[in-house]
Amino acid sequence: NLTPIAEDLKALDRELRAQLGAPDPRHLVIVTAPDREGVLQKSERLAQRLDQAVAAGSIAGYELAARLLPSEQKQQERRAALPDAATLAANLEKAMAGLPFRPGAFAPFLADVERTRKQPPLTPASYAGTALETRIGSLLFPGAGGWVALAPIAGVRDSAALAGALRSSGDAGVQLLDLKQEADALVAGYRSEALHLLAIGLAGIALLVYAGSRRLATTAR
Repeated sequence: NLTPIAEDLKALDRELRAQLGAPDPRHLVIVTAPDREGVLQKSERLAQRLDQAVAAGSIAGYELAARLLPSEQKQQERRAALPDAATLAANLEKAMAGLPFRPGAFAPFLADVERTRKQPPLTPASYAGTALETRIGSLLFPGAGGWVALAPIAGVRDSAALAGALRSSGDAGVQLLDLKQEADALVAGYRSEALHLLAIGLAGIALLVYAGSRRLATTAR
């Protein structure tokens, strides 16, 4: 209610976000850990819970830096799952038996897999100068005493179910933030404090007036 934005513009914003599947700026999951690797691993575990919430219809979708930048542990697991060059070439030969592919047709594929097996882990620096650099930087960054990953949530239909799913994960450092609820609490707190201070001020003025006039009628008036 405090925003100066017109109602029709807010309605247009909601409509565009819904059509694009963009996250609702109201709900945000915050993940914290002492280091980048820790926060990425927590994010990957969080992604499993959020995928379940999407399947259950509690939310429409979410964004997570770990989708674009997996943890080093996850990257190592994926590289380890790739067969070595000799094994892959032998498997490919068996699969091509009797098929009309020319010899060497899949040589680039074999080279790409072998190059991937030997690549160093991806880091935020790997995305420097690309369109994804800003996106990852807005979702994953160092904070006070560690690293922070943000997961904007789109189309929250059951915030209680979402909060329950996050609590059941048992991961410390993962919390759901309802920005509207927090903003309402701030405004309510400011209003309560203002009324409290106003009452103290009025009482102080009344005492001063009575001390000067010694007359209740004058003080009341």
